[in-house]
Amino acid sequence: MARTELAPWVEGYLSYLADVRRMNARTIIDARCTLKKLGLYLENANAGAALYAPTLDDYLK
Repeated sequence: MARTELAPWVEGYLSYLADVRRMNARTIIDARCTLKKLGLYLENANAGAALYAPTLDDYLK
């Protein structure tokens, strides 16, 4: 089953992009979509783990 929610630190980063960096709303939508796809990839890449939750280190790799 695919997760539809992002980790709290990812949501915080997206808020930072919108509120501090004042990026265009479309840019935030694109970033959210890309991060969701990355999360799904990481989840599938580590399919042996029962409840895999990507960490910041996983995203940075």
